[in-house]
Amino acid sequence: MAHKCVASFLLTITILLAFPNLTSHEAKNHIGEEATVCGTVVIWGEDRIKFGDPLQKYKSHPICVEGVIDSYRGIPQIVARDPSKIRRQ
Repeated sequence: MAHKCVASFLLTITILLAFPNLTSHEAKNHIGEEATVCGTVVIWGEDRIKFGDPLQKYKSHPICVEGVIDSYRGIPQIVARDPSKIRRQ
């Protein structure tokens, strides 16, 4: 059992280190790439229920979101659809 926990822990660390941490300004140069972007996160209405009260949960904390960077009207974004992809910095 201990070996499974250690392997799971190491896998989690490897996954977290696999994606580069980018600022929202740097994200524009990485469209189409999977990364972790730190800055402002927007949660669309259809997914908002999954996040509980995000204003209270993330208020006053720098946050990062992991996912594929795309572009909406020329502005880079990662669509936050899963709370496990958001973390406090």
